[in-house]
Amino acid sequence: MVGNLASAAKCFFKCPACTFDVIASPAAFGNPRVVYTLREFCPDVDLVSYRFYAEFFLAVLFVLFCALAYFFFFVLRVVPLHQIA
Repeated sequence: MVGNLASAAKCFFKCPACTFDVIASPAAFGNPRVVYTLREFCPDVDLVSYRFYAEFFLAVLFVLFCALAYFFFFVLRVVPLHQIA
């Protein structure tokens, strides 16, 4: 699973437009332009499971950014309160 997830992450950074085409439409694999572009940028990606792993990678990325934002705003809120007291 980690290998497929890592290859989906690499492919996302190489060609984000291809990834969003695939995520937006399940029929995108029927489009020869999308398949050719994916094969050109990411030859090691398994096209059958690519959509699942790309969505999973974006979900993990979203959760990480939410946790980072929560921590960032929590620290910004707590620091001024301790400086006043």
